[in-house]
Amino acid sequence: MADRDIVVMRNGNPLERATAELLRLPDGRPGVKWRGLVFPLHAEDQIEISDPGVPPGECMPFPDRNVTWYFLPGPTGADSYIFVDGNASACQQAMRLLRDAGVNVLRSGPNLTSGRGDWFIRIAESGDDSGAVIASALGQAVATETSENDQALRERLLLEALDAARASQAVLRAELERMRLAADAASNAEEALTDMRASLNGMAARLVEVEAEAETLRRRIASAPRSPAKPTKLEQELPDIVAAFLPRLDLIGGSLSFIAVELPGRAALWRALAALDQQVRGHPEGWKALSGHPGWWERHFSTGQDNQGRIYARLKTEAGRWDVLVSHKQDQAADLKRLARL
Repeated sequence: MADRDIVVMRNGNPLERATAELLRLPDGRPGVKWRGLVFPLHAEDQIEISDPGVPPGECMPFPDRNVTWYFLPGPTGADSYIFVDGNASACQQAMRLLRDAGVNVLRSGPNLTSGRGDWFIRIAESGDDSGAVIASALGQAVATETSENDQALRERLLLEALDAARASQAVLRAELERMRLAADAASNAEEALTDMRASLNGMAARLVEVEAEAETLRRRIASAPRSPAKPTKLEQELPDIVAAFLPRLDLIGGSLSFIAVELPGRAALWRALAALDQQVRGHPEGWKALSGHPGWWERHFSTGQDNQGRIYARLKTEAGRWDVLVSHKQDQAADLKRLARL
């Protein structure tokens, strides 16, 4: 259970400070439980009790940022995977956190590699800062190798320090507001007013220092190298399998990860690829020309759950080999853009 120190407001006036349980409102916003109802959490860790309250039973537990996850970056120009431990609810919570952070989440499902993480979350291709964005949304990733422990520890300590700095910011802001109100009430007591003004100036200076510390930590976290998930044995062996049994096919982009992670049934795919490997020229049987992409062919195949698997292939005549992208219909728009760049 995640708790939060809050300032309780009524019509814009502070009533008290309290420690309250942090929950997620039905519309996805963070809220806190106070005296039997859950109120939206506003800036500077404030709730306004004149806002409509929601019964706790209609809210979801708020993720406590202890999500266990592993990041597997895709090849340049391809999508990536985040693997999450836990039940379906943990996966859904991680997806909400990622979307709230601006990550382009494509879909999720059970991780079929038998590797680390019970669920996969597929995200669209992103920039070099994707690891830092994911860490900001989900918390510290789990290290995948013993040799990475020192780096993981440094990253965890940085994140803990950043959380502490953020907490200090909230406390200082609340204390500043309380002192300002007290100073206004003590306007007739000159000595008390002088002391309070001195305290206010000191706290304001400390707040500036804390905010500078927090910004420095954010920059260090953003620039720190991430600990990617180690490919599973299946993912490691797939390139050798393809090279041995499909020697004329070059699987490009995120094809190998898609085959390993997302396909519950691969028999139809292997049959289609085996037939393509024997194709020397001309129109491959069961394929159709890909509209708007000269030289590319397209074929549907069964994933074991539906018929939305897609294979795109182009013969490299000078080498007698095929470029092949294996993907899903849901990714078709992005895939076609990638093919146009090849």
